[in-house]
Amino acid sequence: MAVAMMWRGLVENYSERTLWTAGAPLHTLAFVAANVGLHLMHRHQILARYKIQPLKYPKDQLMRKGLVDVSIKHLVAPFVLYLMWPLAAACGVHATPELPSITEVLLHLLVHILVQDTIFYWSHRLLHQPVFYKRIHKQHHQFYTPVGISAEYAHPVEDFLNQAAFIAGPFIMGSHIFTLYMWLLLRLWETVDAHSGYALPFPLSPFSLFGVAEQHDYHHSQNKGCFGSFFGLWDWVCGTDADYKKWKAAKIAKRAPTADGAQASSKAREQLVYVSAAAH
Repeated sequence: MAVAMMWRGLVENYSERTLWTAGAPLHTLAFVAANVGLHLMHRHQILARYKIQPLKYPKDQLMRKGLVDVSIKHLVAPFVLYLMWPLAAACGVHATPELPSITEVLLHLLVHILVQDTIFYWSHRLLHQPVFYKRIHKQHHQFYTPVGISAEYAHPVEDFLNQAAFIAGPFIMGSHIFTLYMWLLLRLWETVDAHSGYALPFPLSPFSLFGVAEQHDYHHSQNKGCFGSFFGLWDWVCGTDADYKKWKAAKIAKRAPTADGAQASSKAREQLVYVSAAAH
C-alpha cells in the first residue's frame, strides 16, 4: 500500500519529535488551501445558493486583522510543538513504522471528538459569561458574519483553551502520530466548515448532517446558544440549542410560499434577522 510505504519511509528517516512537529506545516497547508478555496467561492459566486448570509461579508479591515493574527500563530506553531514533544511522549504519543489499524484509528478519533466537544463546549460557554466575554471571547465574535479564517481568530487565552481541547484526546489515548494527523485534518475541516458561511450539502460537508455550519453561523450572528462542535451533543443535553431550533423553525415557516411573491419577501425578511443582530 502506497500510504504504508510512505509512512514507513518517514518513520525510518525522521525522529518522532520531527514527525510530531510536522503537524504544524500540515495544519498550515490544509488551512491555507481550505481558505483559498472559500475565498474563490465567494469571489466568483460558486455555490452561492448555499451562502447562509448572502448579503453580508466581513469588512476588509477586519479581514486583514484576522489574517495577521492567524499568520503569526501559524509561524509560532512549529516552535511550540517542538517544545511540547517531551509532554506528548510522556503521554504515549508515538510513531511506529507500521500504520495503526483502521479499528484503532476510528476508535481514537471517536474519543478525540467526544473529549474535544466536551472541553470546547464548557470552555466556550464559560467564555460567554460577561466577565470573560468582554476581555477574551469578544475578539472572536468580531466576525459576526463568519468566514474560514475566523475559525482561528481568537484571544491567546481562548486559543490556548481550544488547543487544549484539541490535544487532550490524543494525550489521553496515547495516539499514534498518523492518527493525530487524521485528527488534525478532521478537526480543521470541521471548524473551517463551521465558520465558512456556507451550509454546504453532503458530501461536500459531512457535517451538514448535523447542521454544524448553520448552527455556528447562528451563534455568531445572534451571539447566543450552540456552543458545541461536531454533533452538538452538549447543546442537545443542556438545551442550549433551543433558541436556534425556534429560529430555524421560523425560518422554514417563512420560506413556505403562501401567494405569489411571498417566498421572495420571506427571503428579504430573513436578511433583516442578521442586519438587526445585536452589536457584539
